[in-house]
Amino acid sequence: MTGKDRILVALDVDDLDQVGSLIEELAGDVGGFKIGMQLGTSVGVPQACQFVHSRGGSVFLDQKFKDIGNTVKAAARAAARLGVLMFDVHADGGLKMMRAAVEGRNEALVEKELTKGSMAIAITVLTSMDSSALKEIGYYDGMPVSEQVVRLTALAANSGLDGVVASAQEAVEIRKTVCDSGFVIITPAIRPEWATWAPAGDQARPTTHVEAVQAGADYIVVGRPLLRAPNRKEAAVRMAEEMDAALARA
Repeated sequence: MTGKDRILVALDVDDLDQVGSLIEELAGDVGGFKIGMQLGTSVGVPQACQFVHSRGGSVFLDQKFKDIGNTVKAAARAAARLGVLMFDVHADGGLKMMRAAVEGRNEALVEKELTKGSMAIAITVLTSMDSSALKEIGYYDGMPVSEQVVRLTALAANSGLDGVVASAQEAVEIRKTVCDSGFVIITPAIRPEWATWAPAGDQARPTTHVEAVQAGADYIVVGRPLLRAPNRKEAAVRMAEEMDAALARA
């Protein structure tokens, strides 16, 4: 996989006109596009997915499913029916819920007579959270974020999910925990050092794109560093080239 293939652009916009412009500008230089809650709520998830697919783009459906198992199973089945590259669930929904998501995805594969379909990915700890934020919601006082991420990763792997979303700061430990080379790590909170127009803001655990792939990330999710770039295409190409160079040196 090249650096270009690793980039998933967060379509954090409100309408399909903006989505169309971003795809036209970036499609040849990135690996896919993330449809999150903002766009999904604004225009509808099926409509947004169909729009991106019709323009040749792959979709990471980032709706962060978390509910009782039966509900998540149905949502996972619906996501897989849309033909997305991947979709996500919250790992802290528990083992049974994550297994239900796998079951729903697999049912969609049988319906469509496919041998391979949408990857089911677990959200570990949001990259906007640090140890103090975990403490606020009742986790063990002083627990390092990395420890919670590794625990949830092990649970996700046990459930049969295909990978996790986690900061690059935890990626090395994740690779030690899950030795399956096919287990996927998606890293958000990407901030290139040169993207001065996109400070870390609400992210507690940001890293650069180069740090992410060096740590073992398979995909990176990039929002503001590309969406706000003076020249989005040039920024995407630079990121891809820098990741390729870093991996070539490894």
